[in-house]
Amino acid sequence: MGFFDVAKSKTIEFSKIAAQKTNNLIEKAKYSISLTECQDKLKELYASIGEQVFVALETDSALPDIDAVLSEIKQYKEKEEQLRTEIEQLK
Repeated sequence: MGFFDVAKSKTIEFSKIAAQKTNNLIEKAKYSISLTECQDKLKELYASIGEQVFVALETDSALPDIDAVLSEIKQYKEKEEQLRTEIEQLK
């Protein structure tokens, strides 16, 4: 095997490794964006609960039923954990 054959095979090998690392970075970026969106939604939901309770206390009305919001929070927390796991696996 000549010098150029070795150089060619090393170049191909390097290209494959570089492509895989690039794909991993792209996937990690996608997961990170999704994680940020998930965290933003959780902040909204937490604020919603606080606002509903505050309004109920201000108007001396019954506290609202927040089971649906709590269920949605649970779903987003599970998604958040899944995204963190996916990101960790790509490192």
